[in-house]
Amino acid sequence: MHWLAEFIREDALVFLSIYFITLLALSLTLYIEASVGTLHMKYPIRTGLTPACSLLPALFLCFATPGMSDTDIILYDIPGTASKDKDWSPNVWKTRFVLNYKKLPHRTSWIEYPDIAALCAELNVPSSAIRRDGSPYYTVPFIYDPLTCTHVSDSLPIAQYLERTYPDSPRLFPDGMHAALRAFEDMWHDRVLQHLFPLMTNLNDLAPVEKHPELWDRVRTGLGRVDAYMNANGEDPTKFWLGDRVSYADVTMAGWLVWVKRVLGSESNEWRNIVGWHGGRWGRLMEEFERWEFVDSPKARL
Repeated sequence: MHWLAEFIREDALVFLSIYFITLLALSLTLYIEASVGTLHMKYPIRTGLTPACSLLPALFLCFATPGMSDTDIILYDIPGTASKDKDWSPNVWKTRFVLNYKKLPHRTSWIEYPDIAALCAELNVPSSAIRRDGSPYYTVPFIYDPLTCTHVSDSLPIAQYLERTYPDSPRLFPDGMHAALRAFEDMWHDRVLQHLFPLMTNLNDLAPVEKHPELWDRVRTGLGRVDAYMNANGEDPTKFWLGDRVSYADVTMAGWLVWVKRVLGSESNEWRNIVGWHGGRWGRLMEEFERWEFVDSPKARL
């Protein structure tokens, strides 16, 4: 029986050796494949590797990925040109705030707007919406999570995905509050965003200059309604939407407000007005979020 055990042991070692050599060969093949494609050359981070997730362990997948370290989540963003800040998109900032608040290692991959649709189609990224003609609509933000080999698009689904996938990270959706936080987004749009958005575009036909004072008054009134709701939490003026804890509602507000600050400038009259409205409510909210207002996790910036 000893000779049989030795035979089995030797065969097992041979099998394991062949198995790991095969995995290494597949990893090197994927590395070369990901390095030579046209979009791969422009956006080398985590492109073209999704099919391999069902074949390779995470260790080999990460080894095979060019321009990438370990298991950082990739956040795709559009670089801005109309403001001094490259990172301007309010919807991407919502996702960035979520990643930073949850302390999830991540880095940004910058995509030019004309390349978004082609890259998303190549990576099989879910569309953010469907156009009236039935075609997919792609935009940022979307992320790639190498730990689960998953692409997720749109800021709210991304936040919900991160909440489910990383339950030990600080939570933004308390139990029983998902529906309420979804309802907040609708309220925020109706009260604030529909008046703010025309002011923040370069299309004067959407918001002619002579209409700006009226629109800013509407923004102030809308924020006043939100402030009134928040005052119901108590007398503490520094509290968040749910009182003394941060939730996705606060992320939504901060994402849109940081857009105003970065596009118009922190020294602009418009921004100075906003931070002083309603007893300084919005200035205090943004001061709270300054700790999460950075691009890429520290490890990714090394």
